[in-house]
Amino acid sequence: MPSPLFSLIIPVYNVQAYIARCLESCIHQSFSDIEILVIDDCGSDESIHIAQAYAAQDCRISIIHNATNLGTLHSHMEGIKIARGAYVLFVDADDYLTPTACATLCPYLAKNPDIIHFKARYQGEQTAPLLANLAHKTRYILPTQWSAKPLRDSEIAHNFFLKSKHFPKFTIWDKCYKTELLRESLLYLRHISTPICIVDDMVLFFVIASLAKSYTSTRKRLICYCLNQTSISQDARKKQRRIDEMRNAIEAFEILSKMLETRDSKQIAHTMSDHLRALILLESRFDKSCISNEGGRQTTRFCNECMAHLTHLARFCAAHLALLARFCLALSRFSAAHTARLALARFSMARLTLPARLCGFSAVLGSFPYLCAYPYLYPKLWQTQALDPALTERANLSREVA
Repeated sequence: MPSPLFSLIIPVYNVQAYIARCLESCIHQSFSDIEILVIDDCGSDESIHIAQAYAAQDCRISIIHNATNLGTLHSHMEGIKIARGAYVLFVDADDYLTPTACATLCPYLAKNPDIIHFKARYQGEQTAPLLANLAHKTRYILPTQWSAKPLRDSEIAHNFFLKSKHFPKFTIWDKCYKTELLRESLLYLRHISTPICIVDDMVLFFVIASLAKSYTSTRKRLICYCLNQTSISQDARKKQRRIDEMRNAIEAFEILSKMLETRDSKQIAHTMSDHLRALILLESRFDKSCISNEGGRQTTRFCNECMAHLTHLARFCAAHLALLARFCLALSRFSAAHTARLALARFSMARLTLPARLCGFSAVLGSFPYLCAYPYLYPKLWQTQALDPALTERANLSREVA
């Protein structure tokens, strides 16, 4: 059987509400020389049975069963091992490709790049709260480190991990990769044994970007990144699992930074570990079990700093309430004047009341600490205490004991 040009790798774990939409988008690509690798990560719902029904109708679909639940990172690795295509796309099962995604990428393969970066559309969820959808769609206005300029060698990792001050854009689902590069990455990733799901993109792309030699891009939006409120990154009930897996990622960065001999690998690993420690403390900010006798004063200071930030924010809103009201009024007038153009928009500004707009503004502000956790929460005055790995470890141990 001749090798396809593209391999689409789809890890599947408890996504029965989305998997059919994802597979439909892959099957109906206008460019048909593809293979679809569905990685069964031992979920408990009907996801894999749905995938098997599609596989029975389309021979391009192969289903690979993990012996146990490995997590997203290792499921991607299992797909890489058996991929036959010259290039690989990673597709999350709750997202979907545009019909011409693969066809659009074909012309860029002529120069044999290691990475092709494309853009995404961000789609909300009908059953999700308005604020969740608004926060999801703010991704449109956030920088993604997408580069119109071709990059080479160390420029690639530097662009994604060190150039930006906000939380780096390390997503793997908005890029296409040369399979040879991914196989080389496995030589390093095989030393990571702990499960990683929530920041698996960060760890995997750290290795890929460190090894890549060439990068190009297109402005086309080729994938729809959809809000899924049951995912580990969105579900508030999975906070402890998020914290545990971020700790696993910190350990992974320490291991990988010693193996990779690229120019910025150690600096990137250190920076990413600081960001992850910041997020661990941010996730734990209302968890009383985090406070121990030994680290209580530092944690109390952290909570006081959070309250200070909220106080400053409240004062700012109060002082500029009139300005905000005028801004919202101007938006209302603009919306009324352009109702015909906005009629097809799901969240048409013409239909939003003043409280809804203020809530939307609040949602954007609320997402800021997660996007810029390290500089937002830890001023230089006390960052050495807040980001001390030993302190973070003691806080986590105190929670386990509690």
